This record gives sequence, C-alpha cells and structure tokens, in this order.
Amino acid sequence: MVMVFLGPGDYLFARIDEPVSIVLGSCVALMAWQPELRLTLATHIMLPGRDPEDEQDLRYACAVLKRWTADSIDKGLSMHAFRLGLFGGSSQFFHCQQRELSVGYKNITCMHNELRRIGLTLNAEDTGGGIHRKLLFNGQNGQYQIQYLDREADGKSGVESCL
Repeated sequence: MVMVFLGPGDYLFARIDEPVSIVLGSCVALMAWQPELRLTLATHIMLPGRDPEDEQDLRYACAVLKRWTADSIDKGLSMHAFRLGLFGGSSQFFHCQQRELSVGYKNITCMHNELRRIGLTLNAEDTGGGIHRKLLFNGQNGQYQIQYLDREADGKSGVESCL
C-alpha cells in the first residue's frame, strides 16, 4: 500500500486517496477534511510562532494558517466547510508544573488561539501529555487512527475516529 509521509514543515492540501502518516512529538498536526469534495489538509507544524525572516516557512503555525486561507480562497471554499482535528504536542521532557515551557504546549496553545481568532473550532483533538503519536489519516472517509509510541503509553490503546 502506498502511503504519504509528512515530515516537519510539510503541507498537503489536495484530494488524496493514499493514507497520510505523521509521526508527532512536540510538533502538532492540523488536519482538515471537507467531506463533499473529500479534500484533505494535512500539516506538520514544528513551532508556534512565525519566523519573521520568512513568512512562507511552513514549520510555523501562523504561516500554515495563512497558506491554508489562501489555498481555500483560490479553490472558492470556506474554511468553515472543513472538519478539523489537532494532534500531537507532546511535552515529554517537562514535568507537569513546567509544561508551559515546552514547545509542545506552546504549539497547542498557539493553534487553539489562532483557530479561535479566525472563528474555527475543532471536531477532534488528541494533544499534550508525554506521549509521542503516529497519526494515520484516510482522506477518502475522514477517519483517523492514533498509535501511541512511547513506553509510557504501555496499556494505553490507540484512538480511532472520524473528523
């Protein structure tokens, strides 16, 4: 089976029949799916802000949202027509009282704030904690599966659902 793997800073906005795979630690994946067109947005965001030297750097949350906005407008679509999911944002190397210092926590908070700012809400979320994740997304039906990858996840089963 052919699979599309997204690495840090990768961005996909297309109708895709192959499953999408993203391995996440502190990075987050914003996923969006438009059911009628079976159009998928898949991202692998590394950092919460925007690099002031390069606004097109898709490792940054704000640059990803700016690009998705432009791509949606180009296709004549409203971003509100998409079902959204946010995944990842592990804070594995920080104790609970220090989690606000972690990149994972900052990524999650930034995405929540930016989505709220543009009036979008999440339909699914599996973020935070100290567990790395592997996300598999099916662009044909909007279903996703999360596999937990750390020893800390022993006994914690994966999650399967639909955007």
